[in-house]
Amino acid sequence: MVDTTWHYAVVVGIDKYPAIEAGRYDLKCPIEDALRMQEWLSSRHGGNLDGRVTTLTRTIPAGRPPPAPVLDEINKAIIDCAKDFVSRRTKALKTEAARKAAWQTSRLYFYTSGHGMDGEGDDLALITANASLESLNHIPPAAF
Repeated sequence: MVDTTWHYAVVVGIDKYPAIEAGRYDLKCPIEDALRMQEWLSSRHGGNLDGRVTTLTRTIPAGRPPPAPVLDEINKAIIDCAKDFVSRRTKALKTEAARKAAWQTSRLYFYTSGHGMDGEGDDLALITANASLESLNHIPPAAF
């Protein structure tokens, strides 16, 4: 079995795009897909990442209007994983050699479910929930 002590995951499911033709292109399954991936990643018989999976769907942070998730929230989830990794590694490992070994075995899994293929079908990107025809608000494929 692979040691996943230093592995993390960010799972994103976006099914509502209210600013794109009044939700005409909303989807039916991304939330379910994201929750199934979260379940598998957290499972002892799957990814074995219990407690190190951040899932973003339609849950809206307090004080912010819909939709969710938006680009800043996705970026924050990724940065929070990195901060947690550094904090855990610093507390748990006392030598530089051990910290370097943890870094070398670390992983960040990024799973997305939602709109993301261009019109020609040859390029992918994650289109965030606050996208509109005037402002795509996406994570480009180079980020993956």
